[in-house]
Formats: sequence, C-alpha cells, structure tokens
Amino acid sequence: MLRRTGIRRALAVTFWSGLLLAGCLAVRTPEPGAPARVAPGEGIVIGSIRVTDRGIEITPWKRELDEILSEDPVIHLALFHIESGRKRPDVVVSPDGRFEWILPVGTYLLYHTPSVDPQFNEPLAAFRVTPGAEPCDLGELDLDISVDRQLSWKVATYSLLSVATSEGNGETVAWYLERHPGTERVRQGAFVVDPELGGLFSHWSREACARILARHGMEIGPPERR
Repeated sequence: MLRRTGIRRALAVTFWSGLLLAGCLAVRTPEPGAPARVAPGEGIVIGSIRVTDRGIEITPWKRELDEILSEDPVIHLALFHIESGRKRPDVVVSPDGRFEWILPVGTYLLYHTPSVDPQFNEPLAAFRVTPGAEPCDLGELDLDISVDRQLSWKVATYSLLSVATSEGNGETVAWYLERHPGTERVRQGAFVVDPELGGLFSHWSREACARILARHGMEIGPPERR
C-alpha cells in the first residue's frame, strides 16, 4: 500500500513539473484605496481560509522571519486554471487568512503541497471566476491539519485531515469594502469541496474532474488554445 501511494505521488510531481514548463498563470492583487479595476476576461474573488490543528486554530500565513521562528507550519497554496492548464504557485494570503485575487475567467482548483516525504500536490477545493470588476465572495475554507512540531531549529511539518467550506460571515466583505471604498456590490459565491478532489493529480483527467464538479452544479469551460 505504501509503495502504491509513493508511485501515485511521484506521478503527481511529474505531472506538475510538466505544467510548470507550460507557463505561469497571471494572478494579481487589487490596489487598495479605490474600486478594483480588471482587464477584459478577468474577474475578482475574495474569501478567507481558516486553519486548525486538530480543532485548535493556528496562523500558518507567515512572512519572512516569522516563518522560521513560528512553531506552526507554513502552508503554501497554489492555483490550477483547468481551461488553460496553467498554474500559479504560492498565491498571496494575508496573515489573517483573507485573500483577494484578480484572475482570468474560468474554473480553478486550489491546492497545496503537504510537508511530507515524498512531496505531492493535493487539491483542496474548486471555484469559478466570472468576468467583471464586481468581486465574488467565496466564503470560508476550513482546513483541519495535523502538525508535527519539530526541534526548535526545524520547521514544523503537517498533513491534511479534512476540508470543509461555509458561507462568509460578512467580515471578509467588510474588510474588502474598507480596502476598496466605492465598491458598489459584492456577489455571493462558494468553494466546492469533495472527497474525490484530493486524488485528482495522481492520474489527472479533465473528464474525471468535470464529473466531480458536475455533482455540485459546476461546469468546466472548453479548453483554451495556447
């Protein structure tokens, strides 16, 4: 069983190494102080990510020296744009877990790389980006992990226990409106989570991904030509 898991993870690493050669996805953060501006074919999503260590909330979104000194692990998130096949590693999340991303229109998988050996990429959730400068609140993504705190000079490692999602409580919207005065409206969206998402990158299949997302009423757009 362990050997099969190792092979599956190695295939996932090979798959994503190939995608790196295909080009990097454009991700921008809106400039504060005014309503966000987007180019044609772009949209905005906002939301928050809450992380707990077996039910106890932690703050893994560290910066620079904090990463080295913290007893909590550092979690790096990345995006995969299904229609184009492009990815963006290490997307920006604020220290309190909130995010605001300007992205090309389409369907996305949000994924992470657990700090285990051998390393592999694991999808956490899916979401859609629609065109326009009106932001879409995806709500809250809740990650429960198990942290292995190392000796003081080593970075803590972690593995994922569960993923859940909930509607936003209004705090993220209020945060966005304060950062971008003059914004007229924020639409309500949602993350999609499914237990089968986690294994998608082991043997990537667009059709399998489409079947999983269709259960939740989400459709993948046609492949983009490069």
